[in-house]
Amino acid sequence: MLNTSGYGRKSQIALNWIKQSDFIIIDDLMYTAIDLVEANRLFQLIDYLYERCSIILISNKSPVQWYELL
Repeated sequence: MLNTSGYGRKSQIALNWIKQSDFIIIDDLMYTAIDLVEANRLFQLIDYLYERCSIILISNKSPVQWYELL
């Protein structure tokens, strides 16, 4: 279950819209550094969507570079 208690009202509305989608494209994944809280929320979102819709993740960074940005 996706924990959304830390999100603001506008983010909650956007998240609900995303959760109802059949197809999601996340472009420029890890374009900038994110903190561990943001990384955890991103993982929760992708994990939640994984079995519910099609997801395309696009990044110019390798997974090793993702780790360096955390």
